[in-house]
Amino acid sequence: MTGSLPGLPSWSHGGHGEPVDDALVSAIGEELTVDGGGSLRNAQAARSIDFEQAWFVTADIEGRGLEGREDIGIWVTNDLEAPGSVHAVDEVAKEFSDWGDGGQTDARFSVNDDGAQEAREFVESAGK
Repeated sequence: MTGSLPGLPSWSHGGHGEPVDDALVSAIGEELTVDGGGSLRNAQAARSIDFEQAWFVTADIEGRGLEGREDIGIWVTNDLEAPGSVHAVDEVAKEFSDWGDGGQTDARFSVNDDGAQEAREFVESAGK
C-alpha cells in the first residue's frame, strides 16, 4: 500500500519506518509486563492515513521467553514527539503491556488499519 495524501509520508512494503524517539520507546517500555523485566528494540513507526492523528509504533519485545524476533508489539499514539495517549493494538502488545486496548477506544484501532502492518514490516526488516 502506498500513502498518497498531500503532506503525509509515502511508504511501500519495502520502505522504512519513521524513527521513534527514545523518550517514547522508554514510555512504552515502562508499561511492559514481561516477567523479569523487558525492553524494546528496533522500534519503528508509520503514520496512518485512516486517522487524522495516528502513528502506529511497533517494536520487538525482549525479555524472558521472548528472545525471538517474532514478538513484535503494535501500539498507537497521537504524536511521536509528545504523545498524549498510547494504546495497545495487537495481541502481543495487549498481552505484554499495561497500555489500554486501542480497540476499545472511539477510534477502534486495529491491526487492519492503514499503517499498522506497514510499521510491523519495518521492524521485521530491521531485525534481519
